[in-house]
Amino acid sequence: AIAVASNNLGNTMLTIYRTMKSSQSETMCGLSKVDAIAKGSAYFALSIKLGEEAYDEFYNKQGWSEECLVFMQFLANRYFNRAMFFLNSSCDNESRTEAESLGFRDLQIAMDM
Repeated sequence: AIAVASNNLGNTMLTIYRTMKSSQSETMCGLSKVDAIAKGSAYFALSIKLGEEAYDEFYNKQGWSEECLVFMQFLANRYFNRAMFFLNSSCDNESRTEAESLGFRDLQIAMDM
C-alpha cells in the first residue's frame, strides 16, 4: 500500500508542478516548483524501490507466472510515471540534462518490461 500511495503522491506532485507552470504561480499548497520536484522525485523513488523489492520477493517464492507478470506491469507503470515526471519538470530541475536522461532511461525500462 505504501508503494501505491507513493506513486500516487508522485503523480500529485507532477500535477501541482504543472498547475504552477501553467498558471505562472510561485507556490501551490505551500510548495514551490523546486519543492514539488524534490518531493515527487522522492515519492517515485520509494514507490519503485518498494515495487522492485515486492517483485523480487514474489519471483523468488513463486517463480515466473501470470501473477509475476502483473507485478511487472505495475512496476513498469511506476517507471513510466516517473519518466513523465522527470521529462515534464526537467526545465526547472537543478540538473536539466540529468533529469531528461533519467526520464528517457525510465521510459526505456518501462518499454523493456
